[in-house]
Amino acid sequence: MPPVRNANFAWVQHLIYHLAPTGYAGFVLANGSMSSNESGEIRKNIVEADLVNCMVAPPGQIFYSTQIPTRLWFLARDNSWRPPEGQKKPLRDRRGEVLFIGAHKMGRMVDRTHRELTDEDIQRIATTYHAWRGEPDAGEHQDIPGFCKSVTLDEIRAHGYVLTPGRYVGAEAVQDDGEPFEEKMAEAVKKALEEIEIMAMIVKKIETLQKIKEFFEFVAGKNRVGYQGEHKRQDGSFVKVTITYDPETQRWYALYSGKVKVREGDTDRFALRPFAFLVRGTARKNYNAFLWFWGKYDIRIERQVIWIWPRE
Repeated sequence: MPPVRNANFAWVQHLIYHLAPTGYAGFVLANGSMSSNESGEIRKNIVEADLVNCMVAPPGQIFYSTQIPTRLWFLARDNSWRPPEGQKKPLRDRRGEVLFIGAHKMGRMVDRTHRELTDEDIQRIATTYHAWRGEPDAGEHQDIPGFCKSVTLDEIRAHGYVLTPGRYVGAEAVQDDGEPFEEKMAEAVKKALEEIEIMAMIVKKIETLQKIKEFFEFVAGKNRVGYQGEHKRQDGSFVKVTITYDPETQRWYALYSGKVKVREGDTDRFALRPFAFLVRGTARKNYNAFLWFWGKYDIRIERQVIWIWPRE
């Protein structure tokens, strides 16, 4: 019986029931239908009955009615493909085999949210299927890593009756660029070590930022306490301020995307707190920043950067 909360496989069973002795059926289901535990027993029975003919994984966003990943199922009542009346050459006997096609990288975006398969994409998928069937004009079928593979029922059993194409087609073959393996490995190790070092610096930076708000904050009118504050301009807009840490110099510094412009005589319009410092920038006259300062660190202005480091 199909799962109580999902009637998809009730429709699949209905289609199978109405298949002619040499009939075919094709339908679209969500990606989960190929691997979900809820429908696992039904999927197993369909596989064991040798009804699954071909499974196709199209790219996402090709249906306007849904954005979820979908899969194309093709079933056949008789995979022996005896020749129809009047046809001398039989198609290839594919009993006990399933063709998996991974077309998830195909297509092109037609707008921000929708993709379509080109005529060439559709032709490639169709030709692959017809060649696998053994149709005379389609050529000889070949498994292509990352795109298609003919799989036996024994292999499907070994994978727990999961019918996801990506499980079987594997990774796309990478062309050899002639670089020796030892050099590639050395370069990969070097990059990995660099990334580890960067991650260590980021962790250190995060730890520093978590502590730095204990010592100071930027204040210009009303602002948030912390190492990510906001400067309020006189027109009411805000300029974000980020305080960060330079591991090379072991100094904290503040970068802001803009300066707070303060006209002469207007400083009383800002709600400064006791012990706050008015720091004048050097880039342009009358551009200032207000620094809430606890006296444990020295500051120096260098162009548009405020450098802060512990006092000895």
